[in-house]
Amino acid sequence: MIGSNSRFKRQAEAPRIWELSGITTLFVVTILLWLAPPANASVQVTKGQIKITGDILEADLEPFFHALNPLPSEERPRSTPLHLVLNSGGGDLQTAFYMARLVEKARLAGQQITARVPVGGECNSACIVVFASAQERLAAPDARFMVHGLTYIGHANHSAVEVQRLFFTESYHQQIHRADPKFAGFIRRHRLIEDDLEMSFSGSVLFSAFDGFITALTPLEAS
Repeated sequence: MIGSNSRFKRQAEAPRIWELSGITTLFVVTILLWLAPPANASVQVTKGQIKITGDILEADLEPFFHALNPLPSEERPRSTPLHLVLNSGGGDLQTAFYMARLVEKARLAGQQITARVPVGGECNSACIVVFASAQERLAAPDARFMVHGLTYIGHANHSAVEVQRLFFTESYHQQIHRADPKFAGFIRRHRLIEDDLEMSFSGSVLFSAFDGFITALTPLEAS
């Protein structure tokens, strides 16, 4: 399991063996980047809008899928724009990639999709993957974005862990690159993911530096 979240702590499904001073100690580990209580994500669907608030969790994938793929009786015209309102500190990176693929599939089917981060909102780490998948990407001037490294903790097979870590790192780079090659180049050049560094941007700063990533700066309602 891959985690990427400034506020999310989650127990891994399998123990990992650590060796300290020749003593092998077995313990159940957690996916952890910064310690804080988890804030469960909420996927709220209204006409023309999907709102994600809190940490992105695996359980959010099903309601997100149904929001993008309504029943025939509920289907909206593809010409009607769909707005993703994001206010998330991050969460499970693999789930974020699944969400991004669903957004991209809907776009290929002709759905217009705009991602927005509202006044006082945030879109950190895994949330950025979802944000980057939209055609138009809007942010309030005071919205916060953060990029940082990701952590994989699972079985003690180091080579397998490293391969998966490299895979998700490269996938993260490619997702950003599809939205804005300039911003992706900045992240790669400064090795923010590889070296587990942390860099935060306000919406206004990110728009000024990388207006391909944030396509418009818009003061949005926080609700």
